[in-house]
Amino acid sequence: MGKLDLRGRHLVIIVTYVNQSVTANGRLLYKAPPNLESAFYLFFERFLPIIAGRDDLQVVVIDNCSDQKIVEYLKNIRQPNILLQLLPANIGKARAANDFLADNLDPQALPRTIWSIDPDILFDRMSFDYLAEAVENLPGVGMLGMRYRKNNCNPEIYVFLPPRNLVGRNGKNYSVSSPFMANVAGGIFAVSGEHLASPLNFRLFPMKEYLCYGPDDSTLYLYLKKHGLTSGYLNGALATHLQSDVKVAPELAKYMLGKKPN
Repeated sequence: MGKLDLRGRHLVIIVTYVNQSVTANGRLLYKAPPNLESAFYLFFERFLPIIAGRDDLQVVVIDNCSDQKIVEYLKNIRQPNILLQLLPANIGKARAANDFLADNLDPQALPRTIWSIDPDILFDRMSFDYLAEAVENLPGVGMLGMRYRKNNCNPEIYVFLPPRNLVGRNGKNYSVSSPFMANVAGGIFAVSGEHLASPLNFRLFPMKEYLCYGPDDSTLYLYLKKHGLTSGYLNGALATHLQSDVKVAPELAKYMLGKKPN
């Protein structure tokens, strides 16, 4: 595959890994919760209609050696704006995303925005489009995520400071809430294409050392902060985190029981 010309498009990167655990040097780093597979299926059930028929999106799904039935599911997705890359080993989210960019990104044809989305959340098209608009129009903001629905799986912490009202290049007002002494939760966030070029130097995750399961999102957050960019959550854009360890959100609990969520 040649270099991607992403001018005028949003680049969405989804790194999937549905398996039992992550180990290194005989040490258990991560044990997948028992409901992760169900969250994966529910995510794609909701996500695929949002992106269907959209020429302004390029979605890249990178699978880090999931179970075979997950791989077969991904192979059977037929949408022209989705690229699928299957990896023979789990190299972690950060390296998978960065390696893809190094191999396929045309530095002269950057996307409008670049996204990282974990396949265990739900959101609607309105929230997606609103976040895309805000990221493009707020040059002083680095890592911008959606607010999360308040449930027992909410990954936001220390978001109690008053939100800031920011005026975008388009003249619109955006309300952004930043966490205090914590990074933006990495389930869904976007960065502008101009920031991907500088200061990120065409790497979404500016890691000094790659780990299969590690501080990918916090590394990005701190790197952008060091370069004078603030990060936060966009009020008015809402996502639902479906699982946290063994806890499940109501939407996922209904799905696992065979009932269709609202």
